[in-house]
Amino acid sequence: MKRNFITKLTAILMVLLLVTVYPVSAAAASTLRNSEIVYVPDMNSIALYEITPDMGFKIGKETLVFSTSSEQFTDAVSGIIGGAMAAALDANAGAAKISAAINRMFSNIQMNKYGRSENTEIAPLTYQTPMSYHMEEDVYSANIKALAEKSGGTVSADDIYVFNYDWRLSPLANAEKLKSYIDMVTSKKEVDRVALISGGTGGNVVNSYLYKYEEHAKENLLSCIFLDSAAMGNSLMGAVMSGDVVSSKKKVNREEGEDDIFENIKDVYESITGDDVGNAIARYIEQDPGGIVTAMLSRYIGEKNYAELWAKLGLVIFSKIAADQNLFRKIGSGYKKILSASASKIYDEVLINNLRYVPGFWALVPDEDFDDAVKTMFGSKENMTKELRDMAYGYREVMNATEQTLTRTQSDGINTCVVAGYGMQMIPVTGRIDEQSDGFEATRYAGMGVRTGDIDSKVSVAKKCTNGNHNHMEPQKCCDASTCFLPDQTWFICNHKNMDYGSETAAKFILWLALSKEQRSVIQNDMYPQYLRKAIIGDRVYAYSTLEDAEQNDYYYGDLNVDGAISVDDARIALRYSVGLEGTPSRILVKVGDVNGDGKITIDDARLILRYSVGLDDTFPVVSKKK
Repeated sequence: MKRNFITKLTAILMVLLLVTVYPVSAAAASTLRNSEIVYVPDMNSIALYEITPDMGFKIGKETLVFSTSSEQFTDAVSGIIGGAMAAALDANAGAAKISAAINRMFSNIQMNKYGRSENTEIAPLTYQTPMSYHMEEDVYSANIKALAEKSGGTVSADDIYVFNYDWRLSPLANAEKLKSYIDMVTSKKEVDRVALISGGTGGNVVNSYLYKYEEHAKENLLSCIFLDSAAMGNSLMGAVMSGDVVSSKKKVNREEGEDDIFENIKDVYESITGDDVGNAIARYIEQDPGGIVTAMLSRYIGEKNYAELWAKLGLVIFSKIAADQNLFRKIGSGYKKILSASASKIYDEVLINNLRYVPGFWALVPDEDFDDAVKTMFGSKENMTKELRDMAYGYREVMNATEQTLTRTQSDGINTCVVAGYGMQMIPVTGRIDEQSDGFEATRYAGMGVRTGDIDSKVSVAKKCTNGNHNHMEPQKCCDASTCFLPDQTWFICNHKNMDYGSETAAKFILWLALSKEQRSVIQNDMYPQYLRKAIIGDRVYAYSTLEDAEQNDYYYGDLNVDGAISVDDARIALRYSVGLEGTPSRILVKVGDVNGDGKITIDDARLILRYSVGLDDTFPVVSKKK
């Protein structure tokens, strides 16, 4: 009897313990994160400095040797564009200008024939503390700022670490440093696991880390998210390194029904005409994915008087006039002649010497271009030093194992996801001018194997998904995600510019992926289907879905980019619709953009939105009419 009593008493105490403690523990588990974010950025976000042992904290403009945001880099890009224009009159003079600009760009970061820096004191800044300590520095980029400040309290700058790396080096060498960096972060108090987020060339480093350190990743990673990844290569770098510029022919997709786009593609070609190049230039100018054109125009217009707005509006007006006068066809034909006349000179005098010794650049050459690139840069691999050859071919092994690496990472319990952009014009200087892209990365590479059509073509019907009763075809048949390495864990954003994740909706989407303790999939949340769309040209990641959606939510009149504010960008979008550069607006967009209440989006609406955005008006005529 006594034994029975003790057993019952023990059982009652256990029940009481569970009833009183378990709800608290469950609540704590849902709100307390025991993981930090390690962000591995794209090379465009990583500046290189000359850091000497006696320098201490004297880091500034005088020690900066390379940054894509520096005046030196902008001047070099301006020189390249100016040289291309000059070549229309004098090919040799134009080539000389382009050569000088490229040499200035790379002058301080040369590598020797062994794949090592000629100046051993050049390096990126490293950060052993969270971003909350570095909010005034360049490393606190728009993407990191969005993750920290627009997440609705999910994370803060205290939760984010940035792993900077020397992007000139082999990704495998940087992978070893990433491993040590993760160890440093997880050694912090109460940090068990890391949410690893990579962008662009950071994907090459992370891909190498997963390939080389599987057990370490299994023990330390909560998730691994690839954004606009260059892990499978970059079309632009592949084309340049292999000598395939726009004056040659472009490679096209294989025949329908063939699944692996990375095999046997080399001998499929299609001629490029002046119209092809002209159309590519027109699309690129209109979307200006890198902001390069508007930045340069703004510079010449001046810093005040809404220079950027006038530059953007000027591009819109120029594009409309150029299209009407058939100028782009003429520009395209001339551009082909320029490159044909000067490409060999530029390669021989500049590109080969500046590109061929950089291991990080070899990691950006897609597999289909690699043999041609070796031939163009060295004649044969025997002419490479053993050290450089080992580094260049070492990442081939990593690249060719990517699909197996990603599926293995998932099997190890690491939430692994991929995000890529599509629907934008590639930089129009290579034979890949019509590929789906985010303006810089080709979608088929960033999407890890996705089959795509050209910008003006479609692909065949997709296979059914293995995770639910649906298929993977993009609504306009631009992409077939059934061919992805991770078909159920790969998301695509239409009109997304390369590494442009600075909006609130983009930040929340990334964190939804990265902070999950379970594997995310494309059918898991109605807010995040496989194919997303940036609202027109603005920052919001999701488009209006239905008219009812617009009516049920308090969207502002004039807020055409759906970012919760009325800005000059909204005026630009309205102007594009008014002159026919964005096609026919939907009923939803007319409802939002028709601020004068006449039932359509006109130049007058663009003018009114612009006045409102700069504080000249505090309401719209359509609002007054409704009162």
